[in-house]
Amino acid sequence: MIFFTMGSVMLTACSEAGWEGYGPRNQGAIGRAYGYSDRKISENTFYVDYVEAPGFATDAREKAKRRATELCIESGFVRAEFTPQFQNQGDLIMAYGNATCLSSGDQVIQLTEKQRIERRIREIDAEIASYNTSIAASNDGQAIFIDPTLRTIDAITSGLFSRSDQNNIAKLQAERAQLVSRLQSL
Repeated sequence: MIFFTMGSVMLTACSEAGWEGYGPRNQGAIGRAYGYSDRKISENTFYVDYVEAPGFATDAREKAKRRATELCIESGFVRAEFTPQFQNQGDLIMAYGNATCLSSGDQVIQLTEKQRIERRIREIDAEIASYNTSIAASNDGQAIFIDPTLRTIDAITSGLFSRSDQNNIAKLQAERAQLVSRLQSL
């Protein structure tokens, strides 16, 4: 039990070393591939992307939205209109898109209920694909340890992450089924 606890602490410490969970890309030793990048396209439009590990599509989406909002507010606007798309890049997932900055007088286009449901279904599909990529990567890249203690710790942590991913997929599939049912009734 002591080895398991020490291994968990070491894994957590190593995975978080130099990375606070949100920030620009190329920050920290472990988190160099993760984070946001952005560029100004016009006075009120920015391109924003956020890269995360597979299985974290929701986090990538929320962090990209956060960065889009930050850019717009820093530029003197009151909010951002931003709906990211997703792209799998090997062992990474990217949420990306153009953010339009809005002032208090700007008209916001209201989506119909059908459009909102269709958009959420696309987001769910991307998140499920991200989890599946994460599961496939963990199955393909099983570490081989000579030390039986390390082998046991690796098996336990891999199993925990896999079960967590499977639970998240099941929840997303249930939400998707409800949305498809609702869409058909419209």
